Amino acid sequence: MQSNVYCLPDAYGTYLLRGHILAGIAYGIVLTLSIHCSQLLMNRVLSSNTRTRQAILLLAYVICVFVLCTLMIASNAHYVQRYSSGCGQIDLSTNASSAVGAIGGAFGDTCYVLTNWAVDGLLIWRCLVIYQGSWSRRWIFLISILMFVCSFAVGSLLIVVAFRNSPFDAEPLPLYQVLWIHSSVSMGINTVFTVAITGRLLVYRSRVTKLLGSKHGSHFISIVNMMIESASLVIMFLIPVVILCAQDTEVLVVPLQALSQIQAVASLWIIFRVAQGKAWTEDTSEELVSKSIAFRPEEPESGNSS
Repeated sequence: MQSNVYCLPDAYGTYLLRGHILAGIAYGIVLTLSIHCSQLLMNRVLSSNTRTRQAILLLAYVICVFVLCTLMIASNAHYVQRYSSGCGQIDLSTNASSAVGAIGGAFGDTCYVLTNWAVDGLLIWRCLVIYQGSWSRRWIFLISILMFVCSFAVGSLLIVVAFRNSPFDAEPLPLYQVLWIHSSVSMGINTVFTVAITGRLLVYRSRVTKLLGSKHGSHFISIVNMMIESASLVIMFLIPVVILCAQDTEVLVVPLQALSQIQAVASLWIIFRVAQGKAWTEDTSEELVSKSIAFRPEEPESGNSS
């Protein structure tokens, strides 16, 4: 007869608590950014002069991401509480699937995947906006579709595995192997678009600096803006997740629990700049080009007689 109690390693509890604290700190940043973004976007939506479909969609996006992050941190807290109350043992007699997920049970895994899709979608949108008017935009669009399909497929697999994986199964599915694949695909997507966005902004930075000086358009093409637009923060957390997942170590739960919150921070940071009017838009490239033409010194006319 199989036991209904799942025993976890002793060190797992320490890492689990540390990861939950880190996730809680990141959730505080998510809460702050969500409030600021909602205020800015709500002001636009309520005014007939500034109300646009983009503002409405971004406001809905902020609300959805905040709800997902709230559900995720609550699911994670419940997972930690179950582990602590069981002194390192989790009773699976009521709901086996809720205790073996990668992030706070199967429900937390689902919120994690949904948040990941939302962040990938926003990054794709920003990349297409930044490449507006470029001949390579069609290739960026095709690559975006292929990568999002891969993300959707691997994410769906992770959700299925999280709900099916249980110690009661004769051949439990390799949850953390699927998580490693999902994290690797996500890191690949973020890396590709980070390089694409940063490369595009570096090109414009070089052109504008050469023609107008370093101060013109700095809020669009500064180094900080490049990091925000490309969501480099996500890659910084994905790298240790992929490495630790491949090593199959309990330390993985530390960055893993905070990963989705960090992804939400990166996406909300982008939206915050969009709501402030400081992010790159479809007209930014034309604006910078027109400024460069307007400030370009005119050549002296030849053949004028005194």
